[in-house]
Amino acid sequence: MAGSAKEGAGQGGDAGDAGKTAPGPERPRRRVWLSASVFLATLLLALLLHRCQEESLPPASILPPLPTGQGPAKPPVQDTFRPPPETTVTPPPKITKPLPRKPDSVAAPRVQAPVDSGPYLWADPWGGRHFDSVRVTLHCREGCLVLYSLEDSVHFKSYEEPLVFKRNATLWISGIDSLNRQAQAIRVDYVIERNPGACAGNSMPLVSGNKTVCMDLYEWPDSDNAVARAFVSQQDAADSCRAAGKRLCTAAEWREGCQGPDHEAYPYGGKYNENRCPAKEPAASRSGRFPVCRSYYGLYDMTGNLWEWTSTPGPDPDFFMVAGGNWTAGNEATCGYAKFSFYPKVRYPFVGFRCCQDVGGK
Repeated sequence: MAGSAKEGAGQGGDAGDAGKTAPGPERPRRRVWLSASVFLATLLLALLLHRCQEESLPPASILPPLPTGQGPAKPPVQDTFRPPPETTVTPPPKITKPLPRKPDSVAAPRVQAPVDSGPYLWADPWGGRHFDSVRVTLHCREGCLVLYSLEDSVHFKSYEEPLVFKRNATLWISGIDSLNRQAQAIRVDYVIERNPGACAGNSMPLVSGNKTVCMDLYEWPDSDNAVARAFVSQQDAADSCRAAGKRLCTAAEWREGCQGPDHEAYPYGGKYNENRCPAKEPAASRSGRFPVCRSYYGLYDMTGNLWEWTSTPGPDPDFFMVAGGNWTAGNEATCGYAKFSFYPKVRYPFVGFRCCQDVGGK
């Protein structure tokens, strides 16, 4: 036993001596260099980061001192709207006397249009004789501002609603167009009478010679807005009137109905106006489409549109007188006696007629 222990002790001693003297396996050198390289790289990176932080800050001389216990101060905000100190603003000179100024109520100056130019205005119905009362509307072809006066040709006011006349009245009308041109004042006289009841339908009474005659308001077929009948001979016209219980008007009756009591050259007055009757048109118009082409007695289209047959023979008894002119006659379409007479059996494209009737059917 003792020998065994000794052997064990001797073996253990040999083992310890062997651990001290016998060299182990050698560590690889590359692992040593790798650790050193990582350390050096880390150190260089830290130095670089530290220097970048130092260079990003401005020099300490231009930084304001930091108050105790506060973060870095914000840079001052420059007022971009304030003029620089060297800029001086000179106030405008004071006006010792006020400048003259027009009152707001004074409108821009208007241009007085020459006669027969500028805005074209009319009243519907036109003046002359009317029975009992009349309701009048005012119009402007150019879409202008319409003015009217019941006093004179100066004191106008704006037209807004129809005018109703129950007694005699004088109306003045004018207008201002988009070019600020004011039309010459137009006078229209209205004569209000009691309806005698002598004429029925679309006819008006008038005195010619020593008798009262009822004359159609429009050319045959005597209806507002109807197509006036042409292409009829004088005999056709006489037969149509006779069938309606009437007759063809004489030249004297027709002339009286057109001229009125003042014996005007045109149904609307003594001076020609190409806009007022269909006497300068490309073709015949429907009846009553020209409100101003109304005679004193209330008869429409007495001049222009169609010549009208009468029952009066011409200088040559084989011909009959016509009256009024047609749509191309211009200022020659008048209320006077025509210088033409036509052959009664011919149907002309520019000749029509209207009828008359004696009061009481005589």
